[in-house]
Amino acid sequence: MALKTYNGFDHDQRMRGYRWLQREYAAGRRARPTVCDACGQTEGPIEAHSESYAEPFGAHIGRYGLCYRCHMAIHTRFNNRDAWEAYKHHVALGRIFHPIGKSFVRFCRETLERKGAGVPFKQGSYRGLTLLDELM
Repeated sequence: MALKTYNGFDHDQRMRGYRWLQREYAAGRRARPTVCDACGQTEGPIEAHSESYAEPFGAHIGRYGLCYRCHMAIHTRFNNRDAWEAYKHHVALGRIFHPIGKSFVRFCRETLERKGAGVPFKQGSYRGLTLLDELM
């Protein structure tokens, strides 16, 4: 499956960055993320996210560790502004939604359609401005 263009970087460039990061992990030069840098989630998959895939590759590749929900919220933010703003608000309040594995269907239903309403969460500390606010 081809990756969509993201922040001006096409599938091929994104894949080169991804493969570079995988080699860094395999060589022990980078550690895989274990905590979501946005919401604080520690359960379920925590993925590396890049805003830039520019070469030469370095710390900007996989810069952010994100739970699947935060990761998908970031990638869908431009086409779902209301859901994006609602999600940022939940995270700022310290809500850590239950992990959903890598289910895009559940993400769409719970985060984009329901905007977090009625979705189970753990209450963490108030976070205020978060990484999500930096990624307008």
